[in-house]
Amino acid sequence: MKIKNPPQEHSRRTLRRSLSVLAVLFATCAPLSAQTQTITVNANSHIRDIPAGLGGVVALTTFWNSLSPNYRDDMINARIGAVRIPGYPTTGAGGSIEELDMRVAQILNVGGRPVFIQYIKAETNTAFKNKLLRTDGTLYPAGDTTPIAQRVATNLAFLVNRYKSAPFNLTTQYWEIGNEPDITVDYKVSTPQEYIGFFSAAHNQLVASGVRGNVLLAGPVISFEYGYDTGRDTFMRDFLDACGDQVDIVTRHVYATIYNWETTVYTPYVLLNSSLETLHFDSSFVAGGHRGEGGLLKTMNDHGVPSSVGTGVTEMNVGINGDGNGFSYSITQGLWFLLSHHYALQNPRSLLTNAFMFDRVQDGYQDGHLAFYTNTKARSFAYWALYMHGVLTGNEVVAATSNTPRLVVTATKDDAYLYVQVINRDTNSYTANVTINNAPPVTAATRFNLSATATPDTGIATTHGTSFTETFAPMTASVFRFPRTDAPVPPIATPPATISTVLNTSFDTVPTGMLTYANGFTPVISGGRLQLTGTTANQSSAVVFKGQAMGVARSRFQARFGFKVVGTTGQGFVFGAYSANPLAVGPAGPGLGYVGQNNRLWGVKFDNSPNQLSVISNVTNAAADGWATKTHAELDNVDLFAVIDYDGSEGTVRARLHQGTDATGTLIADVTNRIGNPSALPVGTVFGFTGGSGQTTHIESLAITMDYFTPGAEMIIDNTATSGVTVTGAWDPVTTPATYHGTNFLTDGNTGKGTKSVRFKPTLQGFGWRDVYIRWPQSGSFATNVPITVVHADGTTAPGEITVDQTTGASDWVKIGTWRFVNGSVGSVQINTTGTTGTVAADAVRFVNVAAP
Repeated sequence: MKIKNPPQEHSRRTLRRSLSVLAVLFATCAPLSAQTQTITVNANSHIRDIPAGLGGVVALTTFWNSLSPNYRDDMINARIGAVRIPGYPTTGAGGSIEELDMRVAQILNVGGRPVFIQYIKAETNTAFKNKLLRTDGTLYPAGDTTPIAQRVATNLAFLVNRYKSAPFNLTTQYWEIGNEPDITVDYKVSTPQEYIGFFSAAHNQLVASGVRGNVLLAGPVISFEYGYDTGRDTFMRDFLDACGDQVDIVTRHVYATIYNWETTVYTPYVLLNSSLETLHFDSSFVAGGHRGEGGLLKTMNDHGVPSSVGTGVTEMNVGINGDGNGFSYSITQGLWFLLSHHYALQNPRSLLTNAFMFDRVQDGYQDGHLAFYTNTKARSFAYWALYMHGVLTGNEVVAATSNTPRLVVTATKDDAYLYVQVINRDTNSYTANVTINNAPPVTAATRFNLSATATPDTGIATTHGTSFTETFAPMTASVFRFPRTDAPVPPIATPPATISTVLNTSFDTVPTGMLTYANGFTPVISGGRLQLTGTTANQSSAVVFKGQAMGVARSRFQARFGFKVVGTTGQGFVFGAYSANPLAVGPAGPGLGYVGQNNRLWGVKFDNSPNQLSVISNVTNAAADGWATKTHAELDNVDLFAVIDYDGSEGTVRARLHQGTDATGTLIADVTNRIGNPSALPVGTVFGFTGGSGQTTHIESLAITMDYFTPGAEMIIDNTATSGVTVTGAWDPVTTPATYHGTNFLTDGNTGKGTKSVRFKPTLQGFGWRDVYIRWPQSGSFATNVPITVVHADGTTAPGEITVDQTTGASDWVKIGTWRFVNGSVGSVQINTTGTTGTVAADAVRFVNVAAP
């Protein structure tokens, strides 16, 4: 995504509603609930594609380390998009680059995308000022007079460069400058011009550093919706005048409130339908509105802000109202958040919609925050609303209308499903006739409900087709998910790779080439097990299985071992992969002997303080908890079993922990790291354990296996092969032109077009990426448009996706693409004749193993 270029949309449609009409409808006494309403969907009318950053949360703590609720798994399950986090330094001048690295890696590993806050402070705040970095990542020297706005700018440029580079590879980043600068929550600027100075300095420095195109720069992060406060509105207008050609996303925060000038009756229904909330959301569809999204868009247009600039709400807040009657953690929260998403989805300029706050529960935070967990740490209705947006929403919005504002309808689709979401924002039930026009071919819908008694993780089968009648209960949300019968064929299942056993030991004897390194405790094999550590403090030890060093590079690996830890006050241990013998053990302490060793590729950390399973890339910070982490209950003196899978083609290391003596035991933790792993384990790779002090660790068994996939290896299958070649129709073996592979090649004789083909289906060893080449003798009489079909691990190429010109090519190998192929005789390359003009030749196909692209 480039600056000033939001996600592409094929078409845009703005639905316009009159608030005055809406108010009349809400005020009327006519029993509309007794009438049958009308909902209409046009599944072929494209509104917009859903941006990658739309739909997310705010998370200020290390949410992945919480035992209950299980934040990390919940983020994965709900498919959370954007996660708004503090940058460096934090608002209190704390934090470290290493902590931010880990936070970013954890978000990427759950499938999210960080939205960074670059905090700002007063010139006199020396603690914060002195932590800001220059563009090369070094601190400003003592006595340097660079003003704080410029220091903030260079700090930002350094961080953007850091996270656009390996291992993070964030080539598009979201950055907000400041947080609610109009109030004192973090830092209140003295004037709008002070904030403008920070924002412009950031923009100019990003341009000077050559990374402006990698950033979607957001501001001014006003603490309230537009149109409700003269001072804040002036702040916004001054910002738009000064920075309208610098900003990418105009952001602000929204608070749900019932005002005493509206009503003295405080109920969830009134909160959901108050005029303030109506203006927040509905006014985005009112031309010339003065408040909310509609008012902001009009103001942006009046002040000459380019139409490519988007809008965003980076905090959604629902909480207790002025009289102490709170609606936090009720169904109102979920419906309110779903309403915000409805209007954000329909608004092509909306690029961010974040709720507040994912890593908090009700305790101590019931004064205005959208919380995703109750005070008993159960998932709240707000969480389930986020789940509906992430799991039960497609990636394309299509047109949908309702004849009553009481039933709010959103329709989306993706390659697999068509979704219709209906929110009943009233206290009465409504029956509606639902009609879906221009629908793709679908089967009967499954209904998912969010109500005071139901959550949408379980569906209810229906017989509904594209025209049906349904009753919607008061204050509920429903999603009808229709499976598409034209959905793409699922990828071919990956069969087990051909494997070779590197090591398989029960430690009855010392494995060949086992080396030990000690810092106070020497590992020992006794009684059919490896004792890695002892109970004495400040010790570390290591075992390296040097006798099993790899003779060739491998892209897939698995280790399986049983173990038991006695004592809960110790530090834990690491199973690690090394590009060569590390020759020593690292220091004791949080690094568990692993951090500080040489030649580290990656490690899996079994930690006792806290109790957690982590995958660690080649980090140097001894305190790093890991880049993919899952906490678990205390497991003292019980049988445990670990399974570790490395896949270079995917760039992943996955660790699973079971309770029991093998992998059939109860799964305790399952984490995958996708950041910073090598594409292949190099020649000479060895494996080993390191351990910290404070408890006794016994390794009961260890098995290490590899597949046969070797980068650089190749396989050629010729048309004369006795197996793996299927010839359909009459083809002639010929030897002219003479630049063929093997002893001859085949031609279709320029006849029987569309009825002839040659399929090459080799037997491949190992699962991984392969470059695919084909070869033919060049001739001026050959066809220029020969269609090729490739079957690979992720599916089949589309008709017309690959064609070759056989009048060129210099009788050499011609690369047609790179795909993943599974082990065995599953993938294929087929040369077709359909639609060709001229002779088609079929000679040979070549597969070359490569690292993941």
